[in-house]
Amino acid sequence: MRVASDSDIMDTPKASIPPALHGALANEQEERLALARGFIEGHPDSPLGWQALGFALLLAGRTSQAAPALQRALDLGSADLDVHEALGLALKSLGHLEAALKTYQKLLAIAPDHPAGHNNLGNILLGLNRPEQALASYAKAIELKPDAAQTHNNMGCILLSLGRLEKARESFARALAIAPDYAAAHNNLGTALKELGRFEEALASYLKALEIKPDFPEPLSNLGTFLKDMGRMDAAFECWAKALQLKPDFVDAHSNMATAFCEQGLFAQAFECYAKALEHGPDNANIRTNYAMALLATGNFADGWREYEHRLRIGKRGRPKRRFAAPRWQGQDLSGKTLLIHAEQGFGDTMQFCRYAALAGQRGARVVLEVQAPVLRLLGSLAGVSELVAQGSPVPACDFHIPMLSLPGAFAARIDNIPYSEGYLGAGQADIEAWRVKLAHIPSSLKRVGLAWSGGLHEFSYDGLMTDKRRSIGPETLGPLFETPGIRFVSLQKDGAKAPRHFPLFDPMTDCRDFADTAGLIMNLDLVISVDTAVAHLAGALGKPVWLLNRFDSCWRWQRQSLSTPWYDCLRIFHQKSRGDWAEVIKRVSDALARSPLG
Repeated sequence: MRVASDSDIMDTPKASIPPALHGALANEQEERLALARGFIEGHPDSPLGWQALGFALLLAGRTSQAAPALQRALDLGSADLDVHEALGLALKSLGHLEAALKTYQKLLAIAPDHPAGHNNLGNILLGLNRPEQALASYAKAIELKPDAAQTHNNMGCILLSLGRLEKARESFARALAIAPDYAAAHNNLGTALKELGRFEEALASYLKALEIKPDFPEPLSNLGTFLKDMGRMDAAFECWAKALQLKPDFVDAHSNMATAFCEQGLFAQAFECYAKALEHGPDNANIRTNYAMALLATGNFADGWREYEHRLRIGKRGRPKRRFAAPRWQGQDLSGKTLLIHAEQGFGDTMQFCRYAALAGQRGARVVLEVQAPVLRLLGSLAGVSELVAQGSPVPACDFHIPMLSLPGAFAARIDNIPYSEGYLGAGQADIEAWRVKLAHIPSSLKRVGLAWSGGLHEFSYDGLMTDKRRSIGPETLGPLFETPGIRFVSLQKDGAKAPRHFPLFDPMTDCRDFADTAGLIMNLDLVISVDTAVAHLAGALGKPVWLLNRFDSCWRWQRQSLSTPWYDCLRIFHQKSRGDWAEVIKRVSDALARSPLG
């Protein structure tokens, strides 16, 4: 969702100018410029003439010419603070952030109590990716001028980017207490509220921003995303189209349209929107990552894996970027070398992509695998791994490192060369035997079928919550499955909504401490039925028959049309035919169970 900041605050320049130029300020731009140049011809070493020329060029929109004129005024001894400030703004707009930084530092050395200078210094520091220093500059600006609504808004934007959501909300609220009709702050407050899970209030904030400023592209685009997530696609596209009429180069609106097209399986239209988004924002890591997933969803692995590397440029909110002493593995010879492979996403991703660690081992590497603690014991069965380390524990010295989801690209993964699709993880014999005993009460005449109906959101984010909502099934919808004779259902649902008590469902999950325990349980079942969550990956990696209940806006890895997947030979896919219609999916699964418990 898009926030709107006031990047720079400065009144129209009020610097001292020669009396001969006073009247010129009311004339046309070219006359003003001619008079300034004429004054300089007669007084070439006068800072007043050069600053007058610099301001005239700024007002004429000739920023690249204004900057050297203003710098010349300072070099000749101008002490006017407006000249420093104007030069800083000009340099920033030209992308010369380090030079702008030095200009504002000089300004504040002369006038340490200059609130706009501290605010604009904060904007420069933010552009240089120094958020904590930027916050300190904003705080000083607010200390000097507590009623500067724009600075409160700017501080809120940076707090939002750092994941300090409640603090961000407070900053936007302070901005609005000072300036109730501040449309940008209403839009930004909406985004903070959305990320806090206060959706009705967020929607009201977006609508308030549009009430104040109907032609405001940012809240229009944000409103479109809300409408999309409510299933109101036509209304969402109307919002994005209007936003793009107002701002044709609006990257977020193009990207939001692309995402919506992907969710509908309309990839040709999605790629057109991505092309426009990347034309205007080629370095936007979020867009390039989403574009990568669209490429992967359509089977274009060669381009998809390359583009997917941009995900690593997306900072995790509130967390510093991880640094490694060893270099990134780029395909170098691994013979006799230690390679650290580190998990980076969810449990299911770790189970799906850990298979590539075995390929690294085949190249002669000593493989160290760093993974989440709940999968540590399970991955002890993975071939080719010399050492397992839980995330958060010290890692041994290594020659190279690589994020786990970069492995498919490193090994030039294609749909037709995915390794170990028949299964590559195993449950411990002791775990299997323990669960055999615990399930002994189920008559041997009944087939044992595991059920998982809900994903898990371990760290709140709006996008994550919406995805989890779409991939999960309300347990009451599962009712028709229990009418199938000859089956005893076993819950594999660790968290999330509980099934109704009247369902004939055995729930042993309190005895599952980690995924190795769950693996032992699954090996005692005949079939697993699961939504798109870690349980499906676990069953697939074990080689156990698994039926995937897949949402309409399928994850890239399951594609959209195929009933099978190259990732797991044992997995069968039941896709939603229309958005949100799980009842029809459950009916097809019930019919398939009635024909054969193993499909």
